[in-house]
This record gives sequence, C-alpha cells and structure tokens, in this order.
Amino acid sequence: MQTEEPIDQLRVEKLSPTRQIQRFIRQLIIDEKLVPGQKLPSVRELAMRWGTHPPTVYSALQASVREGHLECHTRRGFYVAEQGIPLRDVGIYYSDEAWLGREVVYPGVYYRVLKEELDRRNLRVQLWIDPRSKDERRHPWPRLVDACRNREVQAVISRGGTRNEFDWLSKLPVPVALETLEWFSNGVAYDMEDFIRRGLKALAAQGCRSVGLITLATLNEENDSDRRRERAGFPRLFLEMACAAGFTAQEEWCQAMAKDGEDEKSLCWHENFGRDRFLAIWNNPQRPAGLMVYPSSIVPGVLRAITETQVSVPANLKLAFHRSQEVDMESPFPITWLFTSDHEKSGALIDQIQRQQRGDPPRRILVPFFEGKAAGRAGENFHYLEKGIVKLSELGCKNEINEKLRPKRFLTSKDGWAFTLTELLVVLCVIFMLAAFLLPALKRARGMARQIQCLNNLKQLSISCLEYAQDNDDNLPPWRSSTSSPRPTWSMLVAPYVKTPLEPWLGANSIFACPSDVSGVAAWIKTNNHFGKLSYAANLELMDNCSSDSNADGRTGSVKIATAQNASATILFAENHNVD
Repeated sequence: MQTEEPIDQLRVEKLSPTRQIQRFIRQLIIDEKLVPGQKLPSVRELAMRWGTHPPTVYSALQASVREGHLECHTRRGFYVAEQGIPLRDVGIYYSDEAWLGREVVYPGVYYRVLKEELDRRNLRVQLWIDPRSKDERRHPWPRLVDACRNREVQAVISRGGTRNEFDWLSKLPVPVALETLEWFSNGVAYDMEDFIRRGLKALAAQGCRSVGLITLATLNEENDSDRRRERAGFPRLFLEMACAAGFTAQEEWCQAMAKDGEDEKSLCWHENFGRDRFLAIWNNPQRPAGLMVYPSSIVPGVLRAITETQVSVPANLKLAFHRSQEVDMESPFPITWLFTSDHEKSGALIDQIQRQQRGDPPRRILVPFFEGKAAGRAGENFHYLEKGIVKLSELGCKNEINEKLRPKRFLTSKDGWAFTLTELLVVLCVIFMLAAFLLPALKRARGMARQIQCLNNLKQLSISCLEYAQDNDDNLPPWRSSTSSPRPTWSMLVAPYVKTPLEPWLGANSIFACPSDVSGVAAWIKTNNHFGKLSYAANLELMDNCSSDSNADGRTGSVKIATAQNASATILFAENHNVD
C-alpha cells in the first residue's frame, strides 16, 4: 500500500478552495514538511491529487508566490522559497485602555509614526486592539495566538501594556518587540541613564549644583502594580547618579507618583500631576537650583506652576525637560530640551522583529536622547491649558492666572486659516459661473409655471361660460348686455360661476388676470372692483353685443351654442395683453 505524502493530505471543500490550498501550503512550510528549495509537483498533478481544477491550484500557488512562500521558475515549476516565510504582515497590539489614551498618552500620534515606518519598509500593518478586561488580559488572547500560528501575522509589536501582557506576548510563535522599561530581551526602551547623564551635564554647565526630578515613576520598587513597576527603578537611579556626579539631591525634591491611589489617566491628568508636584517641591524651605522632568506629558503642568509661582528662569531655576520630537510644545522660558524621536524608536521596534526573523537572538535595544534648546521670550507669561496656550499679556494680565480663561484663536494668515486673494477670486468666479448656468434655467422654469397658470385661467373661464349657457337656455353670455343698468359685460356675467370666493376674482390671483401680464391688470381690478380691464378677450362672433339693435351679421340678442359652426376649432377666449 502506497504511503500518503504530506502534500496529499489536503481535502478541498466547496468553500474557497484557493484560500484553503494557500493556507495548507503555508502550514506545511511552518511544520517543515516542505523544506526550502523543494520542488512541488506540477499543477495538473496537484489538481488530480486534491480533486479540484488546475486553474484553482495555479491561482493558489501564485498567491503563495506573492506572499513569498513559494518561488516560480519559468518552465521548471514551483519551489519552496529558500528564506522560508518572509516578514510581510506585522500586527500592532494595544489594549483597549491604551488605545483610548487611558494608559498611553498620544496613542494616535505614536501609531501613525509606527505605521509610517512600517510602510516605508514595505510591511503591511494590522491593528489589534484587545477589548478584554484587565483581568482577562493576564492570559493570552486566543484570536491573536491563532493568527500568529497560522502566520496571518508574522510579527507583533506591543506599545504599552502590563507585565502579564508582556509575558504571554513574548511567548507568541512569531517575532515580538515590546515597548517597555521592564527588562525583556525583546524589549525596546529609551535609555534613561542617558537622559539623566545628559540632563545633569547640561545643568552643571549652567552652574547648577542641586537638582530635583518630577516623573510619573514611583519610588516604591516593590510595588505590585504592573503599570508602575515598569519604571520603579528610575527615581532611585536618578538619586544615585546625581549624588555620584556631585549634585545635591534630596528625596523631597524627587517627586514621583504616590504608592497607592493614582493611575495614569488622560492628558489633563498628566498636566495637573506636573503642576501639583512642582508646587510640592517649591513649597519646601530648601529648593533645588535645577529641575529635570520626564515624560513630556507632564511638562505643560510644570510650566504652568512656574508661571503661577513667578519663578525667575534661569536666574533662580535651571530646567532640563524631556520632549518628544513628534509632539508640538512651546515654552516661555529657556529650557534645555532632551529630545526623543518616536521615528527612531519605531525603527528600533522594527529592527527588533527583523533581527528575530533572520534567526538572531533577541537583544534589548535602548534608544538614546539628544539635546536641544528653546529660548523663551522675556517678559511674556503663558497660561497652559489642556487644548492650547494663551498669552496673558494679550488678555490684559501681568502675573496673575485666571482659571476661567480659555484659549483664544484668531483668524490670521499666520495660523493658515485665512483665505488668500487668489483663493477668494477663485471662489467668486465659481459662484458667478454657477449663477450664469442656473439663472436661465430658473427663468425657464418660472415661465413654464406662468404658462400653466394662464392655461388654467382660460380653462376656468370656458367652464364658467358653459355653465352660464346651461342656466340661460343654451345662450352664450353677450359681450355687453342691455337688459340692466349698468350694462354688465361678459366677464361680470360669468364671474358668479367661478367656483371661488369673490375676493380671489379681484385680487392678484384673479383668473381674469394673466400672471405674465405686465400692464397691471390685477392691480386695476383690485382697485376698481370690477372687470373693465382684463388680460383675456372674448370672441365677438359668438358673444354678440346685445346693446345694439343689429349686429354685423344681422342677428340680435344672445348666441346659442348650437348655432356655432365647427365648435371644436372655434376660439372662445384668447390672451389680450403685453407680456414680459
């Protein structure tokens, strides 16, 4: 009995056989049942083995070639790629809290930067947001684990998270890079020793010999909170390095997150944290001559507190603050900025997974800081709020903070909000062109509406005339009657048969006035309260003048309908006015 080869084990179902074949080949390569360089049977032979059509097999093999799993050689067939499964799809993992900004500040900015770096290296991005609760995230996420096993995701990058999340993420069957200050061999972090060293060097160059620190880390190294324990050693490291460099550094000047009761929240919370911690340092009898702040999310709160306390910078206090190169920030004071580049950190995260993809062992990567200065303008105070900056000098304030103030934005060309002259002229030209196209169409529509109303008036007059004839022995109304005084005209005789109240006859909507008549018939009827002036004329051959003894045709009196010859072609009423 012939043994079944691994490539014969596929049983194609009716649903998407191309996709099934593609996944089957990928899994054989993952399980090393197909080794690099191995030649596959011909397309026709595979189709016979799998019980499907050759075009289906060929489409699946071509899709595997595009993914990099196979290689196609002309006239020779398909081969397993030498480099194995390539790195093409990278998953970016966020917890629900981190993506919404409750654990990570500026998540959208950092995701955009990382995506740009991945796109630049021709890597496809899959965003994975874990919707589970914090307790559930202590355990692996089954959906992400299955995607990694099936190689739908060939690598995972995690931006923020807890120790428990990092533990199971590190065990995924694909290359993993973690952004954390925790010690993980596949971790990527900023070099905090470099931050302290550069900051102390910059402050020492300004003659500063005492220094303080404000940070989101906690001084309790044995705290069990996962989020705080990531940076537990940073405040203690700062004190040690400052003392070793000859600085005076007291624990009262090292303001960190409290042991209990505080969690990292919104950007506004970060700013308030920085403000409160600076006031705690400045309320001490002894104050440092220099101050370092990390991270940049608490810097606006510190600057607001410096403005409130009217500290003279740099005479009484030298500053060395962290700042992210990708986040805009302004300062009214001279500050030594210790910059970090998120593009550089994103590149380090990608290098971490690419190193593991090549088979190299993971190694922790530390991203360095670099220095820069931003000099503030003397004599200007700034009020820092969550959504912007307002110059107090523009609001009539000197050294006093008004908590009810809100940022004011002005429409200036400097802000990029005002229209240029060219843009304004373009807009006006477009409006005039639209008007030139639309006005003739509107005029035609208005004329059509008037025409319809005029035809309706003529129809109503004809019906009223026939109703008059029914009540008067089939006699049409005379053009002018001599049986009463004053002698009524035909319009007065048919007016009672119009099925509307008297006022509409005489008003602007009178059926005796055409809407296109510019001679003022409607106004004349309304003013004189009779129909001596009309927009319509009657056929005198049918409506004889009863005031004469004899008419032109020799007949006298009213005309009967039956005497009209060729009635269907005879005009009874017609327009008699000037039109616009």
